[in-house]
Amino acid sequence: MPYRSLLAALLLVPALARADGLADLRSALQKLSAPQPIKAQVTLKVQARRGEGSDATLDLGAASLSVEDDAQGLRLQYGADLLARQRAEDVAREQDAKAPTPTNLALQSLGVRDIRSLTAGAETLGRFLARATFKQETATTLSGQPARLLNFDLGPGKMREQDRKYIKDTEGSLEVWIAADGTPLEARSRLALKGRFALVISFESVSNDHMVFARQGDRLLILTRDRVDTASGAGDKGETKLEYALQLQR
Repeated sequence: MPYRSLLAALLLVPALARADGLADLRSALQKLSAPQPIKAQVTLKVQARRGEGSDATLDLGAASLSVEDDAQGLRLQYGADLLARQRAEDVAREQDAKAPTPTNLALQSLGVRDIRSLTAGAETLGRFLARATFKQETATTLSGQPARLLNFDLGPGKMREQDRKYIKDTEGSLEVWIAADGTPLEARSRLALKGRFALVISFESVSNDHMVFARQGDRLLILTRDRVDTASGAGDKGETKLEYALQLQR
């Protein structure tokens, strides 16, 4: 083989390797989108901090739901104990505006969309990929096992025009660990936004997301999802931590 042809072939090897990793991931997501029936319990723990120093407040929350997801759709079961706690918190809040409401706090982030993000892991990761730009693939290990790490730049996604005009700077990244066949193992994302309202009020927000995947037949599940959202602006600051866990049941 002529020297130039050999050099060109060698230069193509890294590019082909990178393309293969992304292609394997996309292929795996297509195969793991089947509506295989599952029954599970979904639990959420919440920490919501507002303010700083002596004026800071911290609210804690927790709740669990029974979930069934199959060809007929997604069904959520609110247990009697859960509903009783919710009613008790409503009564307490009517008597004291500062009474803690941990159950209600958690239920605000345990709706259909939140739970569906766990039971339909391929769809969830696919939405991240739709606003990501592939960068590179590297060989690595995860939990002591061989894996491939795909790196992406991550954008904020679609926004309304009236919202987009306030955003001045974005910075985002996405890391996806995959097995040899392209099956997702874990993913981490980070998205930072900076902007300004009315020329004088600046704001910043950072969202970090960590997902751990598992296969259940031809369905991709998210077994744990930890998300931390921080925001500051107009002299205020807040941080919300959400810890989701999905446990399969027979």
